[in-house]
Amino acid sequence: MVKQFWRWLIRLIQPILPPFPKQKRHRRVKPQRLSDADYQQLFRQLLTGVSQGWN
Repeated sequence: MVKQFWRWLIRLIQPILPPFPKQKRHRRVKPQRLSDADYQQLFRQLLTGVSQGWN
């Protein structure tokens, strides 16, 4: 019932209001792949953090 009222209200007001500008869609940028050395460094940092008490 509320949805129907809302739709009716929108249809009533739409001709009066100026059209809303369309939002631009952002392109998704693919992240660069990390090298094996980068993954090793991240893994070492993770191990170090866990040994220091990270949850």
